[in-house]
Amino acid sequence: MRRVICLAFGLLLSTNVTATSAGPPKYALPAMTTPDFCAQLQSFTEGSKVVAQNVVHTTYAGFVSSKPAAQPLTTQQFVEYAPGGNTLPVRISCKLKTGDHLISILGAGSANDRSLTCRDAHQQVVLAVWASMTRAEMLRVKFHPDRVMLDGDDVRYTGSSWKSPFQGMYLGEDKLPHLISKSLYAGWTDWRWKFMPDRFRGTHYCHLVAPETMRAVMLGEMSLPPGPMR
Repeated sequence: MRRVICLAFGLLLSTNVTATSAGPPKYALPAMTTPDFCAQLQSFTEGSKVVAQNVVHTTYAGFVSSKPAAQPLTTQQFVEYAPGGNTLPVRISCKLKTGDHLISILGAGSANDRSLTCRDAHQQVVLAVWASMTRAEMLRVKFHPDRVMLDGDDVRYTGSSWKSPFQGMYLGEDKLPHLISKSLYAGWTDWRWKFMPDRFRGTHYCHLVAPETMRAVMLGEMSLPPGPMR
């Protein structure tokens, strides 16, 4: 069962945030879609010390057939946009390498041996979007960060189920926006994956709500369907 947590304002002082008097807090993920978003996600979730080469795909089919690589560290990225020629990014999909795989190749200290979740990434996106808003936007916001609910990852164990359509955001019975990330995690040292081909092992996939869509929802500029869709 997915756990649901509230994104409290106290998280602004979490260990993943550096606040200084010189400017707003800095977050591990950006408040907008960038060409290196998945490379930044790699560093955040896996603690990678090596900067990843990020490949941005223009078609979902090309992204689906791609695989991340440990050496050189390579991540894969695809951005889904709103239908009808809209330029609004809706979802960012990333394929990463797990920290335990990088450690097995590059040695101790090259990454974290335990990964953060895609839900942790959603937390960073929401807080980064909030911090990037103008004062006028903050005053008219419909959903503050502490009213955005982070559902636990919808974890899948096959690529076919991970790539199938799903509902990443919905309006809950509590009348609050909920975020779901469909994830796939196959640890390199996990005995359950030992007999799988190497290209399937040491991988961590995330489907994330794009920051631009998160901003639109928080400002009340986008309505959400009820859900979640099963």
